[in-house]
Order: sequence, then structure tokens, then C-alpha cells
Amino acid sequence: MPPPLTVAEVTGAERELGICFPAEYRAYLLEVSAGGAVSRLARTERG
Repeated sequence: MPPPLTVAEVTGAERELGICFPAEYRAYLLEVSAGGAVSRLARTERG
């Protein structure tokens, strides 16, 4: 499992996407892991 993200990485993703992650998800990213195969979130033409 990949290591947790840093605060800078989470904040950067929120800024780039123009959203704020829910507190529970933000805590998961910072304390547990960034997940598996998905390593980067990005907007698509569908949103």
C-alpha cells in the first residue's frame, strides 16, 4: 500500500480540483494511504 500523502499533497490536490475533501477522507489520505492503483486525481471533461 502506498504511504500516506503529505499535507502539501492533499492541499495541492484540493486546490487543483477546486474542492475540499470531506474531513474523514482527508484524514484517511493523511494517516492511512493514498490508495492503490490511482496515484493522481484529475478533472476530466465529465467533471
